[in-house]
Amino acid sequence: MASGKMTLGATVIGGLCLGLASFALDRTFNIQNRVVSGFSTWRAPPLLTVPAGADGDAQLPNAKLTPAQVVSIQVAALHDTNVDHGVRQCFVFASPGNQMMNGPLPRFAQMVAQPPYDVFRDPDVRWQVGTPVIDGDEATVLVSAQAGIDTVPHLFLFELSRQKLGTLRDCWMTDAAFETTPADWSALHD
Repeated sequence: MASGKMTLGATVIGGLCLGLASFALDRTFNIQNRVVSGFSTWRAPPLLTVPAGADGDAQLPNAKLTPAQVVSIQVAALHDTNVDHGVRQCFVFASPGNQMMNGPLPRFAQMVAQPPYDVFRDPDVRWQVGTPVIDGDEATVLVSAQAGIDTVPHLFLFELSRQKLGTLRDCWMTDAAFETTPADWSALHD
């Protein structure tokens, strides 16, 4: 991703360590020189179809799911002991633009098998999905994941958008997810 800044405005409640922490996000900041690009001006392709396979059907995007539910489905899918099913499930909730950037499915599977996303595969990981910050058709969700009591939590920022076209109209889907650090969050309070 390109270097840049993004603006988040509102309050995200997410899990840090063993408790809940409240993060007031009302500033412009740069997280690890990454920026989430919007795809509002281009015509989105249809959702890529993902074969369900013998292990069951993937849950599909629908307009009744909230951003927190979408992220919970994706994180739970990455933690699924049936890795193939979990990766397919996570990919189904990636926005068409995300699928184009990180797909096809085998490439996406390789990406989520590597750090930092591989933390969700740890059988001892505890994760918590924070309260979404929703601004119109965009949402940000903070997820904390901790593999053990004495380990430092991993923080992930999920960027979602409500889709505007076709069969995905009004469905929340993930445009990007990236790891951030506690230090990045601390900088927001200065």
